[in-house]
Order: sequence, then C-alpha cells, then structure tokens
Amino acid sequence: MLPPSVHAEPAEALFAVVVSELNNSTRHSSSHLDFTNPVLKSVDNLLLEGEKLVTLEKMIEDKYLKSCNPENLLHFVNMWTARGYLAKTYLIEHYSRSSKAPLQQSAISHALRMVECNTKLLAFPLTKNYLWLLLYMQFPFPAYLHTRQELRWPPTAEYATRTREVLGDNYEVRFTNIVEKLTHSS
Repeated sequence: MLPPSVHAEPAEALFAVVVSELNNSTRHSSSHLDFTNPVLKSVDNLLLEGEKLVTLEKMIEDKYLKSCNPENLLHFVNMWTARGYLAKTYLIEHYSRSSKAPLQQSAISHALRMVECNTKLLAFPLTKNYLWLLLYMQFPFPAYLHTRQELRWPPTAEYATRTREVLGDNYEVRFTNIVEKLTHSS
C-alpha cells in the first residue's frame, strides 16, 4: 500500500491543523499564563505576545489560509474561524496589558474584526447545517462586551459609526436571517 501523496493544497484535516496551531500558540501567551498559571511565565521562553502574535498571524495566513478556496465550505469556515480566533487573541492580549499600555483604537478594531468574522460565517449560505456550532459555540462574547463598553462614550467618536454598522450587520444575520434559514431548512 502506497503512502498518501504530498501536495500543497489544503486537505480535509486543515481545520484541525489550524485550530491546533492556534491553541498550541495560545497556551504560551502571556495573557493565558496570567490567567492559568503565572509561575510558568518565568519559565516559558516561548511566550506569545506582541511581535510573536503578528508572526503567528502571518504564518497562519501564508501557510494555511492563502491556499483556501472561499467557495469550499470547509475552507471558508476555516478561514473565518481562524481569523476570528486571532482577533480574539489580540483583544485578550490587549486586556492583559491594558493597565500598562492602553491602545483603545486597536482594541476596538480587534473586537470589530471578531464580530465581522462571525458575521461572515453566519451569512454564508452553505453554513446553514452548522448553525448549532456557529450560533452557540462561536458567539463573539468578548467583542460584544468590549464594543458595549466603548459605545458608552460620546457617539461622535470616530469608530462609533463603524461599530454600530458592524454590530447591526451581525445582529441582522444572527437574529433575523437565522430564523429564515431555520424555517426553510425544515
């Protein structure tokens, strides 16, 4: 029996591989170790923060997502789940160092990116059979909390209009269009 051939195109295991890469990197992040076991921060020389997070994002995009076909359901879900996960990682990293270096503008952009990725997943017509996963397990809760906090300030802030648009689009897809998808699939 011949071993499987090696090729550069993504295979069915792509989702598992990308999620494993992301989770493996997250367990070395400063924000994760602060929460789970701060003592390991002094031992772990592989800490994922700042520049390493940017490098991880570039590696995931170049190695895995670049060759994905957005018309293929598995590839589409993989692309937008990974990008949403990375946006969440950036947002959590922001919160872990917010007392040291507040970067509100970047935090709101990461929160909005999380919501946009979720909206893309929910709006894609082929994901109707995966709504159980996308509606309940992929809810961008940290992003909703962050945008809610940001919108407490005057609505004239430069990102307020974009925030309302992104949240409105997500609401429409999540709570309005989903009812249509569920009733038409029966």
